[in-house]
Amino acid sequence: MNLIEEYILKNKRIFDKKVEYIKQETNVNKKLISVKKLVRFSVFNEIPYFSSADLENELLSISDSIESSDTLNDYEKNSVLHVMTEAKQYGGHTRVVERWIEKSPDNQKHSVILTDQILKKQIPKELQNNVNKKNGQIFDLSYIKDFIDKAKKLREIASKYEYIILHINMDDIIPILAFGTVKFKRPIAFYNHADHLFWLGVSISDLVINLRTVAVNINKKYRKTINDILIPLPVTCGADKKNNRSDDDIKTIKKELGIPINNKVIITMASPYKYNPIDNYNFIETVKKIFSKVDNVTLLAIGPSVKNKIWKVAKKDTNNRILPIGYVDNSKLDKYLKIADIAFDSFPYSSFLSLLDISQYNIPCLSLKTLVFELDSFIEANIYCNTQEEFIDKAVKLLQSNCVNSDSSLYKILLKYHSADTFKANLEYVYNIFPKEHKLNIFTNDNNIEISKFKQFICKINISKNDTKTKLEKFLKQRKDNKLIRLLYIFFNKLKG
Repeated sequence: MNLIEEYILKNKRIFDKKVEYIKQETNVNKKLISVKKLVRFSVFNEIPYFSSADLENELLSISDSIESSDTLNDYEKNSVLHVMTEAKQYGGHTRVVERWIEKSPDNQKHSVILTDQILKKQIPKELQNNVNKKNGQIFDLSYIKDFIDKAKKLREIASKYEYIILHINMDDIIPILAFGTVKFKRPIAFYNHADHLFWLGVSISDLVINLRTVAVNINKKYRKTINDILIPLPVTCGADKKNNRSDDDIKTIKKELGIPINNKVIITMASPYKYNPIDNYNFIETVKKIFSKVDNVTLLAIGPSVKNKIWKVAKKDTNNRILPIGYVDNSKLDKYLKIADIAFDSFPYSSFLSLLDISQYNIPCLSLKTLVFELDSFIEANIYCNTQEEFIDKAVKLLQSNCVNSDSSLYKILLKYHSADTFKANLEYVYNIFPKEHKLNIFTNDNNIEISKFKQFICKINISKNDTKTKLEKFLKQRKDNKLIRLLYIFFNKLKG
């Protein structure tokens, strides 16, 4: 058994013990707080499970005890309620909701309800505008602090809508409290945006909407979902955007960014943690190796900034050839994407939607295939590289040839599976197969859980991006095993690249 397996087993023991404690807790509020904390622990400190029947059953029991209004069956036809934990300015999660609403039939009403919007003033304008165009409204429940009261309010509002779509965080307990009862009749779909992580919601999902085949396989094997479908990610794809840019625009933007006019531009876009090195995966070092083989190339990184230490050092070490510019508002992305000659997906943590958005500009794209992050469209477009060496070779060949000016294979797949028209058709399909009435899925978990390489990889990613590293170090020190402690520091050095 390796170090990571042992750490995951230790987390499993903590999880199982906490579950038994939660079962015995008689104070409802304390029980709910404990469930939420335990789920957060499970998301950020890897355990072998992808779901928990025990935790969901505890929430279902509480849900059934919440009093309901007598008008729960009076709903408005052609109305959709999108339930979100929070809406953010950045990231693909909120973009999906915006595009879902935008591309839905014009005769539908679409509203959004936020269960825990931390940054109240930062609800994206695009989301607000799309909701307004569909004659809906945005409900914010973050002012309600009591779990039961918040769930009751969500239940009452949701009962007025024909369709309920969950776009929630993994640890959001409010939807299960609201919909975990036979008293609630409106059907519920769960948008599975975090298919590789532990999440709550299996018991209340009449339909699970997945982004990739891998997710469907995980659901069937580990989560015991009852109704799965596959819908490709939506991209606001129209005409070939690359043809809309001018040489003058490119020169102006390059000058503004301090990029030499004759330099080719590699673009990458993702949250900073998605680039954190683990094992032998190291995005920045891979780019440096490409730079050593090709002159007159700049990497423009959207998401990472000089506030991130590894990117600040990378910028300095490459004499500004690696240029991190931080988060960019979605409405201003076009300015930067139009100067790109080639695009790289983030790794070791892929950013599917970001690369699809970039591919609208019909430029060559490359992605590194890992144990966890595999998208059907990337496979069909043949943009995956199996190793970093292959990634480097393909990138160098593209940059040294005219291939950077040729049509992108991913762009063709984008038009086929991710275009506005295709997404509209996919949404019609979703509404047509939507279950007519909400039913509970009382499932059970297998006791014999394997610690797969998939789970180990996710664990390493979590270690690289949060305080799990400190917890792992503490765990090993408690064992008073000097050999393991030495292994720990070797492992951390690998994470740092």
